[in-house]
Formats: sequence, C-alpha cells, structure tokens
Amino acid sequence: MRYRPLGSSPAVVSAVSLNLAPHPSRPRPADWVRFIHAALENGISAFAVDADEPVVVDGMAEALSAVDRALVFVSWRLGSGGGHSPELILRRAQAGVARTDLDYLDAVMLNEPAAEA
Repeated sequence: MRYRPLGSSPAVVSAVSLNLAPHPSRPRPADWVRFIHAALENGISAFAVDADEPVVVDGMAEALSAVDRALVFVSWRLGSGGGHSPELILRRAQAGVARTDLDYLDAVMLNEPAAEA
C-alpha cells in the first residue's frame, strides 16, 4: 500500500480510502468488523463512514477500538437529514464521537448540502 502525507502535518494516510456505506453482504456490525480488519491488514488507514447507518457505525467503532487512533484517518459523512446548519453539524459530529469512542473525527463531509438561497 502506498501512503501519502496529510497536508503539512506529520501524519500519513493510505493512498486508498475505504467508503463504509451500507452493503447487503454486511448486514451486521460483526460483518463490518471483519471487513475493516481485512482492510487494515492490507494497509488501508483512511475510512469514510456513512454516519446515518447505525450498523456501519457500530461495526466501525468495534473494529477501530483495537487500533491506535493516531494510525487511522476517519471522515464522517453526514446525510442531508435535518439540514446542515453549523449547530446541527457540530451536534451530529459530537454524537458520532460519543457513539464510537474515537476521541475525534479527522474530517466531516456533507452529502447533498442545501443550496444557498
């Protein structure tokens, strides 16, 4: 696996990021744990998590609980449910940190942000 520097920070991330979104072959958190562990074993250290899918979030949280947090890059993808006000984004990101015990999120991405009026 190739790794790339993350901006001007000393961190490096895998050149490939894995999108963790619902899939019929992984209906349970345990399925996601196996999937993410396989990705880690193959050098993937960057993950984009669909924050609106509890089974994905729970599986990711369990899988990464055994990994040094500094070794993975986790981006949190927020759907458009409820809008994207700054307050709501902050609340949803904080809820994600609390639910996963990750301590922090490396990035928050907005799916389908509302058009400016």
